[in-house]
Amino acid sequence: MAKSAKEKLQKQFLKELYKRGGCMEVSSLVNNFYGMNEEQLLDDIVKDLVEQKACVVEKISESKEENCELIFITTYGLAGIKKAEDMSNWTVENLTYERRCHGYSSVSEYCKNEKGKMQDYNNTTNTISRIAAEMFILAEDFINPKYSKIDKRHYLLNSSCFLKEKCQQYELSAEIHITVVEAILDYLIKNLDTESFQKDVYEAKQLLDKIVDQRRRTKMEYRIYKL
Repeated sequence: MAKSAKEKLQKQFLKELYKRGGCMEVSSLVNNFYGMNEEQLLDDIVKDLVEQKACVVEKISESKEENCELIFITTYGLAGIKKAEDMSNWTVENLTYERRCHGYSSVSEYCKNEKGKMQDYNNTTNTISRIAAEMFILAEDFINPKYSKIDKRHYLLNSSCFLKEKCQQYELSAEIHITVVEAILDYLIKNLDTESFQKDVYEAKQLLDKIVDQRRRTKMEYRIYKL
């Protein structure tokens, strides 16, 4: 392949890898890039980019029997990609390989040492997402006849019990967002019969939505590693 054509394809490859969050399974590359055959893609594009330190290919252990081979874009690989320097354009908070390492020497080392922390994060996010979904239903109760027969006190108490059960099951009480959710539920239960209750529910829903959105951005990174 001519040098100019190869460089053009490499640049396009980095751009597409960036658009996909900066990380992909090597096994899926052929299905996502240009209709190129596997040999051409790996030998003419990926191999050279790894040598240039624009990409890193690493095997992440999924189990004792299986490994997932991933390709990551590096900070150097971002050079020249339009808008890549703007963090608001990133699909996950830790886009580059260096940031995904979180101070460790490799992503594999990070996953090995922080796997428990990742799982705790996922458990917390799933728990808060459930409460946020229930808050949506409670908010809908004020405008949608479908939910008009909800016993609000019973509903909130059930949500509170669910939260406590998950905190005990996964030992989540020390998580700051769990503390916030507990405070929200306690406040709503206490102020159930006040005139401001409807407004309080909507504000609680908005706050929970923001928390869930923030947490899911990081959870997207964990999902890539198939823990």
